[in-house]
Amino acid sequence: MCGRYQLTETPATIAEHFQLQRLPRFQSSYNIAPARKILTIVELDDRSRKAVNLFWGLVPSWSKNAQNSSHLINARIETVFGTSLRFDQLLNIVGV
Repeated sequence: MCGRYQLTETPATIAEHFQLQRLPRFQSSYNIAPARKILTIVELDDRSRKAVNLFWGLVPSWSKNAQNSSHLINARIETVFGTSLRFDQLLNIVGV
């Protein structure tokens, strides 16, 4: 996962590009970092698209809150296959 990105387009441009029925609500930024809610485009069951704000980060299943998720933005291969329990369930899902 990357560490930061920027979002500087206008709501109208994003709505047109993703064929959204409503203008998305967001604040432009040159420094969007993990552990923030970010603009995300999702496709619904009827194939329409919707702009929503989702939390950016990895929240482990054992975590009691999302406060620690900003520490889990990158996974090193030796951590994934090492002794860490954080990624065991993910590896089982993808079949590794």
